[in-house]
Amino acid sequence: MLLDLKESRMEPDITVIHVSGRLAPGRESLRIEGLVEGFAAQGRLKMILDLAQVDYIDSAESACWRWWPAEGRAKNLLHFTQMDVIVPLSATLEEAAAGFVPGRPLPPAAA
Repeated sequence: MLLDLKESRMEPDITVIHVSGRLAPGRESLRIEGLVEGFAAQGRLKMILDLAQVDYIDSAESACWRWWPAEGRAKNLLHFTQMDVIVPLSATLEEAAAGFVPGRPLPPAAA
């Protein structure tokens, strides 16, 4: 299955990118980068990358995300590669959204 991306919103101001299929380096996964850049340009800075429906992640694939809801294979790979030390994992979208503490400033954008 190719990479499939869908967008949704969580109140009050969180954008969720739902990813399903295979996450591997290449043109398909660059679509995620384009979405993130587009949302950031619109001022939509609180984003969750939902990997619950990803059935494969190439171990070379990485990205900078604040929260990764992940289960099954995706969660196991992120733990195995120690990405969960860098980027917190959440079991649900609600748990990930709760990580955006009201009043806490977001980290500065990378240059």
